[in-house]
Order: sequence, then structure tokens, then C-alpha cells
Amino acid sequence: MSFLPPSAVRAKVRFSPGTDPALVLDDVSRGYVRRFGLHYDYWQVKNNEEHAGFPAPGQFAAFHLGQKHGYHAFIAHGAENGNLSMSHGLDVPTPELAGTWVLELGSRDISIEKDSAQVMQEITRRATFVRELAQRFPVLQAHIWRVGNNILPSPPHASPHDVLFIAKRTQVQNDYVDPEVYWRAWDSSTDLGDGRVLLTRVLDVPDEVEFKRRIWAATWEMARAARPGLTSYARDINRPKPGEVELLEAGEATLTQMGYYPPEQWIEFTCVVLPGFHITPREIYMLHDLVVSKEVDGKPLQYVRVAFPTRSMAQREARVLFDIGVRVFYLTREDTWEDLEELKE
Repeated sequence: MSFLPPSAVRAKVRFSPGTDPALVLDDVSRGYVRRFGLHYDYWQVKNNEEHAGFPAPGQFAAFHLGQKHGYHAFIAHGAENGNLSMSHGLDVPTPELAGTWVLELGSRDISIEKDSAQVMQEITRRATFVRELAQRFPVLQAHIWRVGNNILPSPPHASPHDVLFIAKRTQVQNDYVDPEVYWRAWDSSTDLGDGRVLLTRVLDVPDEVEFKRRIWAATWEMARAARPGLTSYARDINRPKPGEVELLEAGEATLTQMGYYPPEQWIEFTCVVLPGFHITPREIYMLHDLVVSKEVDGKPLQYVRVAFPTRSMAQREARVLFDIGVRVFYLTREDTWEDLEELKE
């Protein structure tokens, strides 16, 4: 039975300031490399000379990683097992994370892998080890992700590629109107203390299309539950695979194009969405493309508007439409069109 593998599986773990990188790498050597019988062709510290194999536990202290006269990065590479690195002071998203150490566990290219068991192995090894690291060391952030086509929105703290993520309760509370929608989107949760929760989902699926199918509804629900402007709708320019196209094309159309208004350069669609349904993903991305391109059929476009027959229907769909830059209108009891504004902020 054929399947579509991800291009790779990667893990990234950020440790609290003051964490000894040598102790972490001892654990990597013992609990990851030797435990799973992984082979690395060479390793090096910074741009120093290459050494064959992988250091044994206890050898990393000699590198003085992060110390005044020591090295600031350890790198290992293997054709069979990809790249492994421990770096210091790089990729710092916020000032308070300056000086933190980051461990990355990359896989080899598995984009043409025909054995689904090999893909599962790449996922399971990383998930098992990262879970254990989070119990043994002060881990601030961690996620494991599949590298593949991006055809889904990316809600806050829930990249559509992630199978494991450490979330902070305060951030989820701040970034979602309904935080329970976020927590329900994951299969398992482990409380790590200090408001951190290790979350996992769909760890048992090697196929990319099936993985996306399993997280599809929950991802769109998170996008609708997130606070304004926090969900990204950016997509890869790669052509979706056949199974991915089926996901994007599913559902009955809800939009009807009414026309282009030249004086103010806007285009209007009417929309009817029955209870329990939503504007389809393909329609959302069609509207998004119009907003981004700022033109329709070669004509300039100032904005896109979607009009609903009732206020309640407009409110159900407004979050996603506002996030992609669409203006939302509804028909009042006086048969006039009113601009829905209250959900924009």
C-alpha cells in the first residue's frame, strides 16, 4: 500500500538558562544515539576539525561548551540519521531567551521512503527522547514537526506540522477566546510544572495526507477560536499532492460572486452557511489570494467583502474572514447592509 511520507522529521528543544550543555549531550549520547543504534559519520565543535563517530557519555565536558574559552556549538552529521546539533546564542526569538542552549535532532531525507515503518521510527524515536528530556532537564520549549506541504492555517502554538509541542498555559489563555478548543485539539497532555504542558497528537500515522486529515477539523476550529490576527494563512507554493487536493476541495461551496464595483474597486460575495458548517477551506484561500494580490481579472482591488443574510451567521464566520483581511457585512431587519466591526479587535 503506497503512502506519502513527510520530507523529514525534526525536533527542537530549548533549555532554561544555566543548563549545562555537556550534561544534555551526555544524555543524548546515552539515551538517543546509543539507545537507538544511530550512526553519525562525523562530529565537530564549532568549525574545528571533524572527528569520526559520536562522542561517548562523559566526553563532552572536555569541550567547555559555553565557557569563556570554550566552544559554542556541537554538530554531528550522518547520512543515515541526518544532523544533530547543540548551539548557544543562536535563533533567539525573545531577549529573555538569550544565552539558552538549543538541541536539534534532524532526520535524513525521507521524502521517497517506501517503508512506512521507517517513517514511524523517525517520529517515535524523537517523541520518546524529547518526552524523557523534558522530565530530566529544565526544558523551556520543544516541538517535533513533520516537514511537508503547508495547506492548513497555523493557529497560535499549534503549527499544522507539529506532533509534539510544549505549551504554556498563560500564553494559550491569552491567545485564544476559547482556550478549551486548543486543548481539545491534542491527543495527550503531560503537565511539566511551571505552567508548561507537553502535548502530542497523531504520533501513530506515517502518511502525510492521513496526518493532515486527522488534524484538519481541529486546526480550523483553533483558527476560529484564536484571538484576532494570531493565525497565519500563509501557504507553500508547492503544488499540493493528490490526497491533499481532496482535502482542500472537500465541502459544498458557500460563496456566490456578485460582482466588481469599479468606483470603489471592491468585489462582493454573498455567503450562506448552514448551522454546523463553515466556509470551505478552498474558498477561504481563494479570498485570501484576492486580498493579497490586490487585483481581480487584471483590475485593481481595494478590498473584498462577504455579505451574509443574518448577523449571527456573519458572526460565526467573521474570525477567519477578518484574519485574512476580508470585510464582513450582514443584512439588517431594515433590509440594509451593515458592516460587522465588533470582532475585528
